[in-house]
Amino acid sequence: MDGPGATEPLSATLSVAFLTAAHAEVARAALAVDAELSPERSTRALAVEGAALVARFAAADARALRVAVSAHCDMLGVVLRALRDFGDEAGA
Repeated sequence: MDGPGATEPLSATLSVAFLTAAHAEVARAALAVDAELSPERSTRALAVEGAALVARFAAADARALRVAVSAHCDMLGVVLRALRDFGDEAGA
């Protein structure tokens, strides 16, 4: 995000509450294996805070930020459905 004409990076934070901290950690671990689609244009940091999964994004421009957040939300939907269907086993 450095270079000619570089400006302050854009950022976004998404926090999703889970039933338990264990479910939030399962979601974090599942999402962490997917690398960013354009790591040179955006970054993502995942953390569990209590029973919440917190994703922090930074990007060089609005389009890169939108793409990163959108891709994350798509995968998060898959994880949420899996936890809904297999939640008791996931938190064990």
